[in-house]
Amino acid sequence: MWASRYSKIIKPIENLLNAGQNMRRLLDKIRDAIFANPLALLFFVFAAIAEYGNYQRGRELTQLCELLSYPDVTVSNPKTVMGKVATICSERLSDDGPDD
Repeated sequence: MWASRYSKIIKPIENLLNAGQNMRRLLDKIRDAIFANPLALLFFVFAAIAEYGNYQRGRELTQLCELLSYPDVTVSNPKTVMGKVATICSERLSDDGPDD
């Protein structure tokens, strides 16, 4: 009786620990492969910098769209610069939703 309770409690914990060890081994292999190849490391750093830049530009664009007042109705093919900005902002804010 005690053994069945033990296995019900301990087995899931052992499975989680094994999964964690497998994940650590996989991450170690990936890290070793990246550091073994300097060109891969360089591309990884460039990708991380580019992604951070995209994140920053996205935040700036969201702030700009929140500051500008633009009409709720947008044209499918705007001719003026403000019309283009309004279209971009309306698409952006409808995708993200307003930040409160």
